[in-house]
Formats: sequence, C-alpha cells, structure tokens
Amino acid sequence: MNPIAPMLFAIGVALTGCKGKEQTSELIRTYYATGQLRSEARIQDGLLHGPSVEYFQNGNRKGEAVYRSGLLDGKSAAYFENGQPKSTATYSNGVLNGVSTNWYPSGRKMSEATFSMGGLVAPVINWDPNGAPK
Repeated sequence: MNPIAPMLFAIGVALTGCKGKEQTSELIRTYYATGQLRSEARIQDGLLHGPSVEYFQNGNRKGEAVYRSGLLDGKSAAYFENGQPKSTATYSNGVLNGVSTNWYPSGRKMSEATFSMGGLVAPVINWDPNGAPK
C-alpha cells in the first residue's frame, strides 16, 4: 500500500465536489498544530496529480508518491522517522510495476519483490535483520 495514501485520501475526500467544468490545479498543504508542514499535494480537477509528500514533525520525509489523475504513477517511498528508507515501489496507472523493496530500521533490506502490471513475476526475496537470506 502506498505510504501516504491515508493522508492523501483525506485530502481527496475534502475536495470531492470541487471538480467543475474548468480545469483547476492547486497545491494543497496541511500543517501540524505546531505550524510545521505535514503534507503537500497537487490536486488537478479534484484528483491527486503530480508529486505528493508527507513529513514527520521533525521535518524528515515520511513518504512521497507521484500521482496521475488520482492514480499512483511512478515512484513511491516511505521512510522511518530517522530518515532511513522503509519501502519503495513503482506504480503504473495505479498498479505495482517494477521492484518493491522493504527495509529494516537498521537500513538492511527486509524483502524485495518484482511486479509486472500488478502481478508478481519472480519469487519474493527475504532477509533476516542480520542480512542473511531467509
């Protein structure tokens, strides 16, 4: 699942009904109560379109994804609060298409899977926290 999908879904729900006959495009930003930037996403005609980013309160990126007409389309990534990568995946028109990787908080790889248009095309590779294959 996309790491920032829940936050962006909430933005999308809030914008439902904003879609009119004219094409509209705007950058939507949300903030923590402290005033720190929480997320930013581009909305076009009421749908997520372009890069979207979510941040932890410490300012580090929590997740990022690219959308086209409301569907994931491109690289998506999630991070641990310390900035280490947590997961990455590539999407085409809303479906997994490419290598999807997960990491342990230590920075070692946890798993890797390869998809082609949503279907798993190779065995999933798993590693234990010490880096040994499972």
